[in-house]
Amino acid sequence: MKLLNELKALGYNVILEGDRIRASYTLPGVPPVDRVKPLLDELREHKEDIIRYLKEDIQAILSMPLSQFKKSGLLCRVRCQHLGGEEVFIASTEKEAAVGIPEGLIVYLSDELVELVKRKPSPDVMLQIHQAKKILHGTLIQSKDREKV
Repeated sequence: MKLLNELKALGYNVILEGDRIRASYTLPGVPPVDRVKPLLDELREHKEDIIRYLKEDIQAILSMPLSQFKKSGLLCRVRCQHLGGEEVFIASTEKEAAVGIPEGLIVYLSDELVELVKRKPSPDVMLQIHQAKKILHGTLIQSKDREKV
């Protein structure tokens, strides 16, 4: 959707939380108000269409292979039953992860999920990994931008 792509190009992440749309500015500094305000007004004006579009997008994301998700530039907020129903963010890259971290949610990068799928940890080990991420605010694997924690 063109509107969402324009907001993303200006540094906004737009996510769906239930029936609410949330747009968060992710770049340093102040957003270009003169360019952003008309887009946010349009977002409000077409809220129902955008919610419908994002819900359809969610279904596509849920069936997306991790290799494709990694390239998508997406950030998903999910409730994980294996972690006691706790909400976590799943991010395709560290840029998207930067949105979830300030909210205090644990963020799993797509590369981390690929590694977890390969290693197939038991539910108990997965819970331990999650607790370590929560305490240390770290990642499970080394990436280009961040050292292994």
